[in-house]
Amino acid sequence: MQREALILVLPEDHPFAAESAIALHRLHHESLILLRREVAPASYDRILAQCHIHALKPHILMELADSNAVFSAVLAGLGLGFLFSAFAEIQRPGIVFRPLADALGDSEVSLAWRGRQEDGNPAALTFVTMAQQQHALQAQP
Repeated sequence: MQREALILVLPEDHPFAAESAIALHRLHHESLILLRREVAPASYDRILAQCHIHALKPHILMELADSNAVFSAVLAGLGLGFLFSAFAEIQRPGIVFRPLADALGDSEVSLAWRGRQEDGNPAALTFVTMAQQQHALQAQP
């Protein structure tokens, strides 16, 4: 299991890019780009609940099906996105990631698979092995 924080995704030329963390209330005049609720329901609900708590009526411009679509929309200057912190590990030209000053809470990321690996799909087994190796690397102090 791994924990992931929600972070803000913005174009590198956005005024917020020069800041170390962004408070939710400052997004009042920003168009937001979210993953569709059916893609990440707990995170979607958490974002909206925190917006409500911080008296922010979010202007959700679009809800997209995957992270690549979020990156494309942000790069096009359509708005600011929310994604998990793991996405910040890969550099993307023109994009910066900033933590939120208002903690939205971490999400748990887990992986489950059938116990009888010898009967499994080779691609699935490779994925499980890679996930375990990545988790072990991140768990090291």
